[in-house]
Amino acid sequence: MEGADFGKVGEALGADGFTITEFSQLRPAFDAAAKSTRPVVIDVKISDKRPLPVEDLHLDPRLYSAEEIESFKQKYEVHDMPVLHEIYENL
Repeated sequence: MEGADFGKVGEALGADGFTITEFSQLRPAFDAAAKSTRPVVIDVKISDKRPLPVEDLHLDPRLYSAEEIESFKQKYEVHDMPVLHEIYENL
């Protein structure tokens, strides 16, 4: 559910909802949450980096060069992630 605004979802469900996109918004949201008598949802958007593209993993040496694999691992910080066929082979 990438891109969902869970602050708004919380509001729709009867909670006080906050969506934080900048550090300066945290303190006011926490202050309001502390004073609230209802449930509170605080959705903090912490990064604009795309999550791991599971539809296009560049990890399989049968398909990608060592340089492509290392670049992918560095970009997405997945240094110990196994390739699916390796998992199947070890079952």
